[in-house]
Amino acid sequence: MKVALVLPPHTFEDRYNKSIAKAAGVLPPLGLLYIASVVREGGHDVAVLDGSVKSFYEINKRLDEFKPEIIGINVMTFLWDKVKKWLPELKQRFPGVFIIVGGAHPSVVKEGCLKESEHIDGIITGEAEYLMLELANNLQDKKPLNEVRGLIYRDNDKIITNDPNERISDLDKIPFPARDLIDLNDYVPAPEQYKRLPVTNIITTRGCPYLCTFCATSRTAPKYRSPENVVGEMKALVEKYGIRDIAIWDDTFTLNKKRVLEICRLITESKLDVIWSAHSRINLVDRELLEIMSKAGCWKVFFGAESMIQKNLDAIKKGIKVEEIFNAINWCKEFGIESECSFMFGIPGETYEDALQTIELVKQLDPDYAKFFPITPMPGTEFYEEGLKYGIIDDDIGSRTTGNYVVYVPNSMKKEEMAKIVPLAYKEFYLRPKYIFKYAKKIRSLDDVKRAWRGASAVLSL
Repeated sequence: MKVALVLPPHTFEDRYNKSIAKAAGVLPPLGLLYIASVVREGGHDVAVLDGSVKSFYEINKRLDEFKPEIIGINVMTFLWDKVKKWLPELKQRFPGVFIIVGGAHPSVVKEGCLKESEHIDGIITGEAEYLMLELANNLQDKKPLNEVRGLIYRDNDKIITNDPNERISDLDKIPFPARDLIDLNDYVPAPEQYKRLPVTNIITTRGCPYLCTFCATSRTAPKYRSPENVVGEMKALVEKYGIRDIAIWDDTFTLNKKRVLEICRLITESKLDVIWSAHSRINLVDRELLEIMSKAGCWKVFFGAESMIQKNLDAIKKGIKVEEIFNAINWCKEFGIESECSFMFGIPGETYEDALQTIELVKQLDPDYAKFFPITPMPGTEFYEEGLKYGIIDDDIGSRTTGNYVVYVPNSMKKEEMAKIVPLAYKEFYLRPKYIFKYAKKIRSLDDVKRAWRGASAVLSL
């Protein structure tokens, strides 16, 4: 079977907003590349078409050349309306094609996607790699689809929901992402996403056990790739693609300290010429861990701090203390690791004065990078239901669920306050003389100058 895996075309302005888009970047779509590696290993012909770096014209042209029998589309909520308009064209150009959609939006809406568009043949729920392989095998052999676990599909006028998909128990069995199906040179990371070029991303865990009310990540026990498997992929990236910087995109890389320490040991022993960054939780790092991570090449850690007001952290069930935020960032500074923190405004019960206090405390915290967002009630999250009770959700939320638009106003704030707090936060943080001087001291090359200009132009345009 000929299987095309597609991320729908979109611009940085679609995903972010006009100002933030100036400093935005993109790295490869690992989800599609993992699916591609499994389906191709199963004997099928696969194409990966990434709309974050390709236009509708380019993707349509490639589909015409490839002539797919299955089209799998990764749909985020803000792209759903675009996808619905594109589907009739795809069905017209490829009459016998089986169109299946997966990703964040279908995972929540499920059967609703089939009801909203008659041009969709199936929905993926759960992990997609082996589901897509089984689907391709069954369609090729003309076998019934009722035993493909995790599949919701259309059978004439009926919608059939199969048994849930079982989670993949051994992540090491999944082949590395099929990066040869894309051009890594197409990808330009955001200024804070890299320190050396070329850079790319990897994922080493799946699942998150935490209960943050705003997060759409499913609450599942984490599954881990082995340290040997992780460092094996790092080695392959260095040797095959010349990668010099790796962004570890786990929700929380440091969930298992013993595992992280072993990964660091193997990186150090391998003498790989590579540096790396990772995501963590404020309360899942300590001085020992950060010191060893630094020695193994870790140059930055991203933390979802979210607020500097304890009642806000408690309201979103973040499970951390303000004191722990200061500890984590100070430890990073101690061991020469750059830190990046995200913060959100509009948490139910938060006042404008609370938001201003958070900005002042973030300046005292002084991470190397800070990101500020209006809180977004993503469909399927606990906060979405809370938002209906404790504030006003924009009727047009579907096309703007990117975390960069004001789509929710809590009863404790005014709409005009929500509209101005994020731009104010960026300017207050990044336009401080102390910050400008600190960043200027780090500039070592023309690329550093370009990165600084991208960031500055985004802040100044807010």
